[in-house]
Amino acid sequence: MASAVISKSKSLISGLVSASSAVVEPAAKGLVSGNEQFVVKESGLLQKFIYSNLAEIPATLSKARAELAAATPAVNVGEMTVAQAGGVALTAFEIYGFFCIGEIIGRGGHLTGYAYE
Repeated sequence: MASAVISKSKSLISGLVSASSAVVEPAAKGLVSGNEQFVVKESGLLQKFIYSNLAEIPATLSKARAELAAATPAVNVGEMTVAQAGGVALTAFEIYGFFCIGEIIGRGGHLTGYAYE
């Protein structure tokens, strides 16, 4: 029963993909060809982009250091209150939860592993 549903859904999805590509591809080609005059064709543009972003690295690092200093309290583990420890544990649990959700999304919605075909 489950294999019949899976094969039916796979055939339905492949039909939808082929039908949507028949509609989307000509529309995308028409959009690109209609807007060619707006495309910048400067040879040094990539180099300018890279060097302008390289210039931002020291400022970004100093901001990251300031945020790290603000995020790490000057409290020893022995001097930590129960409320602070609970907040740290909750934050760690939240980060782990986001990691797990990202893994599930990366696997294509499969909880137990990657889909092999």
